[in-house]
Formats: sequence, structure tokens, C-alpha cells
Amino acid sequence: MAVSKKDRVHTAIRAQILSGELPTGHKMKSTRLLEEEYGVSYGTLNTVINMLKIEKLLVGYQGDGVYVRRKPGEPAED
Repeated sequence: MAVSKKDRVHTAIRAQILSGELPTGHKMKSTRLLEEEYGVSYGTLNTVINMLKIEKLLVGYQGDGVYVRRKPGEPAED
């Protein structure tokens, strides 16, 4: 069975966070740039970002952007 675009992008970004390639505090690229990079629609990317927020790997600040929150096992910043 083929992997969905959503699952492919989720796996890729999650792996970058867990490996440290995207470190804690890193500001994610704009939605537009990520759409182009992964070849997916806004809706797909928005779903992935929300999944990663639920997993507490990303955090968004309205008017500022989305940041890598922390890797599992790292102490909370707040």
C-alpha cells in the first residue's frame, strides 16, 4: 500500500526534529515554502503541523510562526 502524502511529510519532519536536524527553538519555514519543498497542498501541510503540535513537537505563536518545541525526553522550557 502506498504511503499518503500526509504520512510522508509527517514522518520526514518528525524525523528531522527527533534527530536534532531541527533543534529546539528552530523557527519552521513558512507554510508556502514547506508546501513547495514537500510538494503538498496547504491543507495537507496544515494537518501535519497540527499533528506535530498535538505530539508537542511544534508550537505556534500567532503572528510569529511555528517553532520546534522540544524533543521527547528534553525538559520543558516553561
